[in-house]
Amino acid sequence: MFFLGPLMNNHEPKLRVTQGETATQVDLLDLTLTDEQAVQNLRDSLYGLVDGEPNLRLVINLEAVDFLSTAAIGVLVAVRRRADRNQAHLRLSAVAPAIQQTLDVTRLAERFEIHDTAEHAMRSF
Repeated sequence: MFFLGPLMNNHEPKLRVTQGETATQVDLLDLTLTDEQAVQNLRDSLYGLVDGEPNLRLVINLEAVDFLSTAAIGVLVAVRRRADRNQAHLRLSAVAPAIQQTLDVTRLAERFEIHDTAEHAMRSF
């Protein structure tokens, strides 16, 4: 398990990356992702993971996230596209009701496999 980005910098996304037996789990540790620079850094961190390993199996755990800005949702969509290009497999887990509603209304939920818990998402590979 390791952290990406210095946790003391307000512009760095707070991530915990854990390598499991079958997949990599990224826990987003920010309650809200609204700061533009933090969202860009989140994108860069997730791109680095998706680009760094062919056929990556990745779970993005949103359990600690209450709200995502439009830009942060855009990052998830962009990471989904990048994962598709790299033959990576992506799951979302523990999506808060407000975020799920946004994904449903925008029909973006159709682009993701969403699981209730990170454990369930990790076992789905």
